[in-house]
Amino acid sequence: LQKRKLQKRKLQKRKLQKRKLQKKKLLNRN
Repeated sequence: LQKRKLQKRKLQKRKLQKRKLQKKKLLNRN
């Protein structure tokens, strides 16, 4: 169970990072 929780947390962090990168790209375009 703990391993799965860790995996989910890692996935969430990756999603957050991707969102941040997308926002930065959008800001740079403007």
